[in-house]
Amino acid sequence: MPSSISLIAPPSGRRLFHTAITSRTIQSFLQQEQSTLCQSPILVISSGTKKSGTTFTQQVEFYGQQAMGLSMIPTITIDSAYPIQQQHVPQILQLQQRTGATTLMGVGSGVAIDLAKSVSQNFEQCYLVPATDAALFAASSHCSMLLDNQEETIVTKPVNITKDITNTTIVTLEEEEIVPHADTKAACQSILLDSESPSSNEVLDSLLSKDATHWDWIQATAPHLQDGTTGSNRRSIPLALSCSLIPPMFSSAHVLTFWAALSPAAPSFLASLALEAHTVEKLMQYVRANQAAQPNVLDAADDEIEMVLSTSLNR
Repeated sequence: MPSSISLIAPPSGRRLFHTAITSRTIQSFLQQEQSTLCQSPILVISSGTKKSGTTFTQQVEFYGQQAMGLSMIPTITIDSAYPIQQQHVPQILQLQQRTGATTLMGVGSGVAIDLAKSVSQNFEQCYLVPATDAALFAASSHCSMLLDNQEETIVTKPVNITKDITNTTIVTLEEEEIVPHADTKAACQSILLDSESPSSNEVLDSLLSKDATHWDWIQATAPHLQDGTTGSNRRSIPLALSCSLIPPMFSSAHVLTFWAALSPAAPSFLASLALEAHTVEKLMQYVRANQAAQPNVLDAADDEIEMVLSTSLNR
């Protein structure tokens, strides 16, 4: 059983925005939280993740509704690669207003987790149930990634971390219940090598010196993914580039694969993800467009970002 996410030591000056509980299965989680879940209607956001012919959402609905009699609003299933800011956020808030749901549950891949996090402040209680490596990363980070389909770029919405504990709880299940990703470790290396935190090198050395699982890597790395909107820390370059470049140029790339391609330790390189040849100058145009879409974000200097792009494209 992996350690609870609430035990992660965040970089200096950062506080975790959530509490965490550990359950063996979906069923045990629902039983554990039954007294809270039965108090009001539950709005469930899901995103498809196939696991042994079923989905986490189907398990939630079966055990929650049929076995335990919980009041669950018909599931909202997100099919896009990222939650769409202009479409999915208003949809959730309108449905909440119509149904009176005060509990929110995000279940499945990172899409559902990011969307649930982005509206969690409107609910009394929010549960995040990640079913993939990327979803666990999304649940553990300090921001949500939302697609701005008008600008064709991804914007980050910071989570309110002014309080030590808020209404959001991450449900960590046994590691074998989670769908792993081949590029998780390389993606984590990319983030840690970029991090400005004094503890990042120590964290990386510790992970490399032991037989660390994907969960170990994600739990140790996620707090180092900076969104650039809080404090004086700049946005992590892997996050800045994925937000800027995935929608218009690398739409078929998984975010963990994209981050992994930026790591010096990765056997792959960024050019392998592209359908056509790109220049640093062309890619930087999209970075600047992303910065214009969220002017409150602090990024690294252009020459730092250009160096990462140049190295990744020509490795």
